[in-house]
Amino acid sequence: MVLWKPGKPAYDVPKVYRPIVLLNTMDKVLTMIIAEEISNVVEKEGLLPVNHFGSRPGCTTMDTIHLLIH
Repeated sequence: MVLWKPGKPAYDVPKVYRPIVLLNTMDKVLTMIIAEEISNVVEKEGLLPVNHFGSRPGCTTMDTIHLLIH
């Protein structure tokens, strides 16, 4: 969301405005906690295939490269 300020030039120039976040900080914290809990349950229950590396804790790009090479 862009908040218009008096005396500023056109807002099509990137350095003229600064984006702001209008979400409540508590909502962000709760969302992060829930996402972490879902990630833990998925890892514990083994719901993802072994070759799925995106956003998994402990998996790096090098793990993906080793899987592709071997």
